[in-house]
Amino acid sequence: MENLVFGLVVLALGVTVQRLFLMDREQLLRANEQAFEFHKLRDELQLAAAEGIIKQNSLPFEFLMQMFNIAIKNAGILTLTQSLALAKRVAGKSDRGKYEAVLSEIQKHDPRIQGLAARFFSAFATMLIANDWFISAVISLTRHHLSNQLIVESVRPIRRLRRFPRVQLIGYIRRYSSWSQQLGHC
Repeated sequence: MENLVFGLVVLALGVTVQRLFLMDREQLLRANEQAFEFHKLRDELQLAAAEGIIKQNSLPFEFLMQMFNIAIKNAGILTLTQSLALAKRVAGKSDRGKYEAVLSEIQKHDPRIQGLAARFFSAFATMLIANDWFISAVISLTRHHLSNQLIVESVRPIRRLRRFPRVQLIGYIRRYSSWSQQLGHC
């Protein structure tokens, strides 16, 4: 019996030490994964421009290139405050009138460009979720147990608490997910 308890204590200590050593590595890997995803999407946009699918001086190209560069620069480990500031910055560049114009222009382009824009907004929303442990946990649990419509309905009463940063961030995440769906991303 003593050997079993000793073994469990050693195992628990070993797992704790491993977590401590790998915690920074996990954050670095998440940052690299996010940056890689945005680099890949930006490369697809540049390839589409090289193939003549989209013009480099078009509104969708300029908008997407600017958004990719912002996302690449800010990929990684953002605090809640930094995530919220970034989401506001992207939303500010995507104000209602400008976004409607960009969306309209994107929808006139090749389906590849529409899909690229949809994947950007989806990846951006995912980045904001992944960089906040609380939001990530809540959304993970909610997605696991409820349908998407129920998620939307369950978040609505919380929206009255807009002054709280996490609630604001959830609002931006919902906006980017909605934009992604409007552009045809599943």
